[in-house]
Amino acid sequence: MGFFKTEEHLHIVLEWLRGGTDLETYLDNDVLRAEMSEFQRIHIALRIARALQWLHSQGLVHGDLKLDNVVGNFNFYNVKL
Repeated sequence: MGFFKTEEHLHIVLEWLRGGTDLETYLDNDVLRAEMSEFQRIHIALRIARALQWLHSQGLVHGDLKLDNVVGNFNFYNVKL
């Protein structure tokens, strides 16, 4: 994990997430969405909330939070912003 700055932007670089996808693509799959348990949905929402809480505690704002900017291997509850 790291970051770099240009004149106008700060770019954050995360580790490669093997087998991952964005949440929008995952939820667009009817089979995967139907198999997602209530526990899994709550767990993903809590992971997103905790990540935002940490960012805010560091004085950072995500700025573009949407389904296709939440990536993870959702079968294994691994979620990244």
